[in-house]
Amino acid sequence: MAPPSDGQIPATVTALRRPPVLVRSDQRHTFDTFVDTIGIWWPVTPFSAGKDQVRDVTFERRQGGRVFETWQDGTEADWGEVLVWEPPARFVITWNLAAAGLRPGGRLPRRLVLRRLGSHPQPLRRHARRTGMKAVALYEMAPDMMAGVSDHLSAHVERWQGFAQRGELLMIGPFANAQEDGAMAIFATREAAEEFVRGDPFVLNGIVQNWYIRDWQEALVPEPTAD
Repeated sequence: MAPPSDGQIPATVTALRRPPVLVRSDQRHTFDTFVDTIGIWWPVTPFSAGKDQVRDVTFERRQGGRVFETWQDGTEADWGEVLVWEPPARFVITWNLAAAGLRPGGRLPRRLVLRRLGSHPQPLRRHARRTGMKAVALYEMAPDMMAGVSDHLSAHVERWQGFAQRGELLMIGPFANAQEDGAMAIFATREAAEEFVRGDPFVLNGIVQNWYIRDWQEALVPEPTAD
């Protein structure tokens, strides 16, 4: 690509990055999770065109496919185009820096807050007494999940409320599209996560077709308040 005459870096560039990442999962599952859940793990605020307006991010799984964000009002903004599609080995996409809310040569900030969680009331800092290893339970829902949810919802809620009251459950809830993306919960320990999942009515009655527990190193938490 020839440099533009005004000396500005074009908004769309092609880049190759190979940072080392160790993932405790097989290649296919890791590849699919990265692509299919990009709208969940990518921090659209501030790194998108629509920021808080973004409803979803779509990665079309094919050569020539689009990677784009969709706003609450249906507006779409392209992030890039899939140039190479070779699952589960690799993919290559162009990257529209302007649409992704980035600037050429810029760096991702160290403070990130995931969308739909809102901003912390206190500055995010590392606090030695509150950080540490937690456990995240991830649910994959059965194709006909809605047929059985109403029958077992009250028992499911009663179970997680008990864990929350004991301080073993920190957060829980479905993703925006529960049928496709499932749900997650964060526990104080892996033991608590395993105990909860193995007795969860949603798991026992087939509403959840698969589940995983991942160790998660908590690093950014609000400073404790004076009271």
